[in-house]
Amino acid sequence: MGNCWSSSCKRPVFVGRDQREFWFNRWKTGDTPWQTQGIHRLLEQHQELVLAGKQNARVFIPLCGNAHELLWFYRHAHNVIGVEYIEKSASEFFTESGLPFEETTCHVLKCKVFRTLDHRLQIFVCSIFEFNRNCAGTMDIVWDRGALVAVNDDERPRYASIMKSLLSPGFSYALCTVVYNDPSFKGFPRSVPDDEVMKLFGDFMKLTKVTQSEEEKRRHISSGIVETLWHGTG
Repeated sequence: MGNCWSSSCKRPVFVGRDQREFWFNRWKTGDTPWQTQGIHRLLEQHQELVLAGKQNARVFIPLCGNAHELLWFYRHAHNVIGVEYIEKSASEFFTESGLPFEETTCHVLKCKVFRTLDHRLQIFVCSIFEFNRNCAGTMDIVWDRGALVAVNDDERPRYASIMKSLLSPGFSYALCTVVYNDPSFKGFPRSVPDDEVMKLFGDFMKLTKVTQSEEEKRRHISSGIVETLWHGTG
């Protein structure tokens, strides 16, 4: 994770237009502390595990924003697919990266898609709950950092079901979670206990806890915070 995810965002329970406006305003005001200055340290430290020896793989990054990992996987000669709800953050990625791009429309969802001219990097502007394997095929590698921890608690089973439906045989799934004990904190990231991870994904993949470490104290969360990198294979 980056620095503290702002407590100014109370846990949203709205859907549709209200939800879109909530996230749009956060991007518009620059209230995006989950964005890192480079690729996340856990990817940097465990890139061989995440890449799993795959070449020309299809890499999926849910709720991607303008994450540096999009460019990192692209430069490692993979095909990268991101899903982002807010158009502004998707377009900013291409502006900031300097990659020539074009705009097109998803033949399935009719949503906007930004993509490089070689079509190896695409960002679909839609809800993760609308995205499906007919949009861009199945995925060989998943980098899930900031996605599962952002969805509403009651949406986690639906989210996990969608993610599992997108996976190719022999996939490599990297999942970053955080755990803390502060019921009063209603912002992001949300705490996802280990048993919840197993409940959501353990029926579909072999899960390994790669590393676990305590994060720096955050002023809006009263308890300690533990960050975990999980790796799933199937």
